[in-house]
This record gives sequence, structure tokens and C-alpha cells, in this order.
Amino acid sequence: MQAVFFLIKQNPSTTISELASEIGVSTRSIEKQLTKLKEQKMIRRVGSRKSGYWEVMGDSKFGIKVRNKSVCKLHNSLQNLIIIQLVNLVYSEQMFVVSSEYF
Repeated sequence: MQAVFFLIKQNPSTTISELASEIGVSTRSIEKQLTKLKEQKMIRRVGSRKSGYWEVMGDSKFGIKVRNKSVCKLHNSLQNLIIIQLVNLVYSEQMFVVSSEYF
């Protein structure tokens, strides 16, 4: 559910099929996760199914508390990228090694 939330946050006009393809799950799985996110008032759909977009309502459930958007912007972008990459690795069942030279 976190991966879906962060992908929507990155691209509010994304579609269910794009989310399913990006994460590597079925469209039905994405629909279930979207329902949960909507029930928890984390996201809502604005506009029509075809030309609408997702509005992110809150992100404190996933440990992101934004007090100063200009300060947190880079942090949130990096956090989103890391989570998406980890989800992609988990779904593709690839092994990876973290080299200390990047830190």
C-alpha cells in the first residue's frame, strides 16, 4: 500500500494499470489498495475516471510529517525514490549489494 501511495504522490495523474505495471501486481490488487487508501482518507479521486487525478490528502500514516514543505521536499523525494526502488527489487526478487563507496 505504501508503494501505491508514493507512486500516486509522485504522479497524481497515474492510472491503475500504470501502478500495477510499475509495482508488478495485478490491477485488482491495486484497486484493493486504492480502496484502503481512500477509506483511510489518504487519497481521493478528483474528476472523472478518464481525465481525473489523485489528490494526496495526508501522509502522516507512513511516517512523513511535513511541517515545512521547502525543507522536506528533497527528503521526501529521496525517501519516495528509495521506497519505490526497494519495492521493485522485492517484486523482481533480485539480490543487491550496497557498496560503502556511495555513503
